[in-house]
Amino acid sequence: MASEPASPPGRVETRASLRLELSVFLLGFGVILAAGAYLILRNLGDDPPPLWGYPRDEIGRQITVLSALHLGSGLLLLIFRGPLLGFVGAMASTAFAAYYFTHLFSALHQFILVSLLAAAVPVLVWHRAIKFLNAK
Repeated sequence: MASEPASPPGRVETRASLRLELSVFLLGFGVILAAGAYLILRNLGDDPPPLWGYPRDEIGRQITVLSALHLGSGLLLLIFRGPLLGFVGAMASTAFAAYYFTHLFSALHQFILVSLLAAAVPVLVWHRAIKFLNAK
């Protein structure tokens, strides 16, 4: 009797598992950005001091928009399972990196560990999103 071939070692990535992984990351990152936006906007008083040379309300609104993009695309990807929503989530992560390097990195004037994380976010999301878009 012939035995059944063994399944390959490691995890088999299906479209559903990639969709879930991408959705959870986008939702989690959206929550982190929402918490940051809340902390920035919470301290607005009569005349709030600028944060890194930029008005606090401007930074808070921009981070809120980035948070909404991540939360919305993650939630809609989880519900509707469309490949376009994976693409939108990857674009939102790219927008976050562009925002970070145009505003916050230029304000800090130094390359720190957070800069590496900000650069890694879109790379990781695009890697998973492309796998999700190509999965059958």
